[in-house]
Amino acid sequence: MTLLATGPLALANSRIYQSDATALNKGASKVKIEGSFSSTLSQVDSDGNEVVYNDDVSYNLLDGNIDYQYAIMSKFQLLAGLTGRYISSGDTNETQTTAGLESFYVGAFYGLDKKHGKDFALSAIYRFRPYTVDTYSGSAPSDELILGDGGNDIEVNFLAKFESTKWTSYDFKIGYRIPGAPISSEVTFDARLVKHYVDWAFWFSANGVYSLGGDEYTDTPNAKPVVASGYTSRWNSINRQFVNIDASVQTIFGSKYLAYATVGTKVLGTSADKDFYTTLGLSWTTGGVTAQQKFEESFKEYSVEANVIKVSPRGVFIKIDHGSLDDIQAGNIVDIYKTDYFGGNILVAQGKVYEVSSASAIVKVVARYRKVPIEKGFAARIK
Repeated sequence: MTLLATGPLALANSRIYQSDATALNKGASKVKIEGSFSSTLSQVDSDGNEVVYNDDVSYNLLDGNIDYQYAIMSKFQLLAGLTGRYISSGDTNETQTTAGLESFYVGAFYGLDKKHGKDFALSAIYRFRPYTVDTYSGSAPSDELILGDGGNDIEVNFLAKFESTKWTSYDFKIGYRIPGAPISSEVTFDARLVKHYVDWAFWFSANGVYSLGGDEYTDTPNAKPVVASGYTSRWNSINRQFVNIDASVQTIFGSKYLAYATVGTKVLGTSADKDFYTTLGLSWTTGGVTAQQKFEESFKEYSVEANVIKVSPRGVFIKIDHGSLDDIQAGNIVDIYKTDYFGGNILVAQGKVYEVSSASAIVKVVARYRKVPIEKGFAARIK
């Protein structure tokens, strides 16, 4: 006879925030869709000189991103995504706009061995940009505007998550980027303090870029060919460096959809823009088998159901009303449930058959799942 156990253990909502360092469950996929807007407040050149914009000059950038992640195995996952971009740059005399597919990428994620409260992972991506950027020895045409730096990038990252308390964790990412454009290789970084509750998560982030100083025009910045970048220092930079500070909030709805918003600004930079930016996004995960589901499945099928007829004073040993005549043997695993007449069925402990007689058996309790004392009349189920 096969018996089905119901009433799985209740869990808090663990999906309100998922670190980038945490692997998806095998067979799961994750989709993230977001839109971000950035408006330049000032430009900073490679010498650190800042030019603050007035109301007559503007540079605005709008990105739409789609990211996809699929877990082939519990540790190895595939990554893919694309970015569409719209840019407006101008002054009181003229405004130029451009729009199109800025880039798409493919990559891989590998989760390293997990430790208690800690996740570590490596990722690598190859980003392709389906356009070229023309350079000019003099001034660039006023009727031209580029989408970005162009070229195909390679980036590798190390990711880590550390849990401090039930409500607090820290995320870190450090990466190395080899740009396809004629700019220096860079180190990217992101550090987050995350507060996550049942239905809400909040995090504060410091992120940015550190240049490795490899630009060939480091000593002669004025000799570098120009591009049609508009009123910005984001593109065709010389050893760009910057630090962003931002804050985010996230909530869950429909049991699996995560909606989030971010606001931030660039506080330090050279050969970069100081800007204000905001992001709105939606992500969700489907498929896969969670660790909790695996745990619950392992308790669902039984061949024998007995009853607890006696409990030792300390609750370490129990006696059940089935024995060797029911094919029970020493070493059998016994799951102990609290049941009632209203269908209650709660797994409270697990034991191992210690001694067997013809019509009864002694079971030693080896694990407890609930702070519930075992009592006479509880169900003892054996696979």
